[in-house]
Amino acid sequence: MLQRKGGANSAESDLASDLPYAAASTREPLMLNLPSEAASAPDIDAGFPAKEGSLTKFRYHPAMSSGSEKLRHLLWCGTAGAAAIAFLMCYLSGLSLTRGSHTLVVAVALLAVGCVVVVPSRTGTNARSLLALEGLLLFMVMSTLGAVLSYLAMRHSSGYADTLLHRWDQSMGFSWPSVWSEVHRHGWLFSVLDSAYSACFVMPFILFAALWRTNEIERLHRFLLAYGLALVATVAIFFFLPARAAFAFYQAGAQLPENAQHYGGIISSLRDGSLTVLDLQDLGGIITFPSFHAAMAILFIWGVWPVRLLRVPIGSINALMWIAAVPIGGHYIVDVLAGSAIAGATILTSGYLACRAPAARLTISAEAVLEEQTA
Repeated sequence: MLQRKGGANSAESDLASDLPYAAASTREPLMLNLPSEAASAPDIDAGFPAKEGSLTKFRYHPAMSSGSEKLRHLLWCGTAGAAAIAFLMCYLSGLSLTRGSHTLVVAVALLAVGCVVVVPSRTGTNARSLLALEGLLLFMVMSTLGAVLSYLAMRHSSGYADTLLHRWDQSMGFSWPSVWSEVHRHGWLFSVLDSAYSACFVMPFILFAALWRTNEIERLHRFLLAYGLALVATVAIFFFLPARAAFAFYQAGAQLPENAQHYGGIISSLRDGSLTVLDLQDLGGIITFPSFHAAMAILFIWGVWPVRLLRVPIGSINALMWIAAVPIGGHYIVDVLAGSAIAGATILTSGYLACRAPAARLTISAEAVLEEQTA
């Protein structure tokens, strides 16, 4: 239904047929009530007579659906809350930040305030681009906060759950040393899996660009919500089941992937208290159970699924990332299964929250350009 704000006059329009013009007697703003799915429809040309013999024509760009707007609010509130908890815990734990990290925090805080104040849904033709950039900022902030919280979890936890994880693997008939030796024996396979494991640093840019290009803003926000919830879940479980990873437990030997050498030192320095200063630009992934790499692989595949052209290539790369979590990431197989379960649960949760939002409402503010009708 396309109706004039105020309710006096109205003209029905079938959106599916892309009816280009709607009649009205004045140039008042119009209010368009649509289901959430229609909010991401392509731009529509519409207009109405401003006076006899003339036609007002304008192009409007769909704003966010109300479901996406709700998810956006949840994302900002959740991220702000997580940041407050992380900084408070760092202070209480005696952890400080490097000077460069302080500068980064101030810059990100200013960008965040700008995003909240500008409200991308009201910036016309730039709305989609700004929402995608805002989403990328949220992704980076969430990832950093997740790493900081994982450091805090390791610092305040006790013991290691590697023996328990090893037993769970054995109960499923899985042998990590056999997989490691087989992968390491084939240099080409090791290189392929190592590259796939590192794809997590590039995948967000591909995903956000694809969703921006196809105007899948609600999927973008659902992905961010699922990603954030997965981070919270993995860090919480990691606190109760901290582990040093299969590399250390099985004493894999010298030729370890670079990431394994990095996070092994971090875990030791967190536990003995020698790590007191954090560099936010050089944080390592230390979560073993559940595997967040496995969760990311599932989330990336699901996130890009609306873009048919990317399903096969992105799906293939992330399937390799999922597999690489065991020999390259030093995860037990139970870590990967648990991470996958968390990804599935957070995807369902994000969908539930999005579906609870009311139908979308789009406001058309016409900056009319009069065009004389000719016979």
